[in-house]
Amino acid sequence: LLKRFIALKLSWNKHQISLLGFGNSVRWLQRPTSDPQELYSALDRIEFDSTGTLDFGEILDLLPDGSRVILIYQQSDHVPVLCQPITYTSRNITVDVLYLHEQPQPENHVQHTFDLLSTLVTPESKSFELIKSEKRACLALMELLANAKQRQQSNHKWFV
Repeated sequence: LLKRFIALKLSWNKHQISLLGFGNSVRWLQRPTSDPQELYSALDRIEFDSTGTLDFGEILDLLPDGSRVILIYQQSDHVPVLCQPITYTSRNITVDVLYLHEQPQPENHVQHTFDLLSTLVTPESKSFELIKSEKRACLALMELLANAKQRQQSNHKWFV
């Protein structure tokens, strides 16, 4: 699904896309590139780590001004923690959030996680909260793909 999104995004323009991962720390999975094969290879190497703390400030420290971020979060049982206040509007960074979660259950924290992720969006952002479903995730990603042309034109880089 992400490979399809990347292929479509790169087919419109020569965007630069990078991949960041977080677990115990934030790390580059792929630095900015417009080469789809490098991005696909990085996606194939992703290892999921359900431990650690999401410190979104750490992610922002790695991003250049004018970046566009698509944060995909899918851990219903692990509530992220923001270790520092988020102040990125002066850096012209837009954060879109795609939260894929399990059905609400006593052992997971769907609402609490949603509330925290909602603090990351700006008025220009898109935010999607979906029960895990490939079809729904595909529709959300396609809306993010289409809305890029409708938003204010800029030199934003996309981070997936």
